[in-house]
Amino acid sequence: MFGFHQNKKRDHNTARLSPFLGREYDTDEIEAALWEFLPWIQYEQATEIEVEAATELANSKVIGWYQGRSEYGPRALGNRSILADPRDPNVVHRINIHIKDREYFRPLAPTVLSNSVPEYFELSDTNTNPSPFMSVTLPVKESYRSRVPAVCHADGTARLQSLLSGDNPRFFKLITAFKHLTGIPMVLNTSFNIAGEPVVESPYDAIQTFLDGGLDKLFVGPYAVSRREDPQLDQIHEIMIDASRSLGSRIETSQILGEFTSRIVVHVDDSRKVQISNGEASVLRALHRAGSSADLIPADQFISRFAGSGSARRESEVWPILLGLHHKRLIALEIPVE
Repeated sequence: MFGFHQNKKRDHNTARLSPFLGREYDTDEIEAALWEFLPWIQYEQATEIEVEAATELANSKVIGWYQGRSEYGPRALGNRSILADPRDPNVVHRINIHIKDREYFRPLAPTVLSNSVPEYFELSDTNTNPSPFMSVTLPVKESYRSRVPAVCHADGTARLQSLLSGDNPRFFKLITAFKHLTGIPMVLNTSFNIAGEPVVESPYDAIQTFLDGGLDKLFVGPYAVSRREDPQLDQIHEIMIDASRSLGSRIETSQILGEFTSRIVVHVDDSRKVQISNGEASVLRALHRAGSSADLIPADQFISRFAGSGSARRESEVWPILLGLHHKRLIALEIPVE
């Protein structure tokens, strides 16, 4: 190879390869995924999605950020990311314990505008883009550690991603907007997944993880996604279930630590399991019996029948159980479209 370039007098190509090598999903595919979750989410097309996302971060929200092609490699680099405000000292606990369900001491990393790296970090040379792939750990300057505590580890260091505008223009625009709002030229950036799950790949994965992980908002393609408010009992017309599934094959009962209450797990599919209570299991079984030949069950008829079927539950007690099953996406409470 060396001889080839020498003999042909060709220059070496020193351009850095892009890490964004995964598949890109088009707007139609994103919209199809959004429609599958309509009982639980609402969404709208954002006019300036980067600015809207930055505003959420500046208000201490934790968001999912899903754009373009997925990253190749071990780090989230701004296309499949969970983002948060690096100024918030409490966000580390929230992400590690409540969202990712992992050890509380796990450090979280920043993505920093490249031209701000020398201001915030101690560098050994003049390179202002030392870590484009979030692979280098640097000391945070002591004067700035209290300003970005969420991305500053106990030893005063951070494993940063330094970002040039050409490497990821949309992500660069988001962080620039965050800087304009807060004065801080970086955001907390961690991979878009929860415990036991790989980083999200498809729009469907992103929406499911947004709901299961308890994130505040999701930005997927051009859309801003939030949770739909809980329906009220008098709004519900029908209860939607998947009558084609065999409920018995999806419920396991086991005793934990000698306790008399059972742990019941519903196997939704190969990748998703949901723990439910005994009361939820009773209602879910009754729903499947009632919907053995149909996917839609009249809500008022089911609640009246179940409450009076010897279950010792009044109608007001059945409703919270139905709402809990709805939250876990084992049923969908349908509101008539006006």
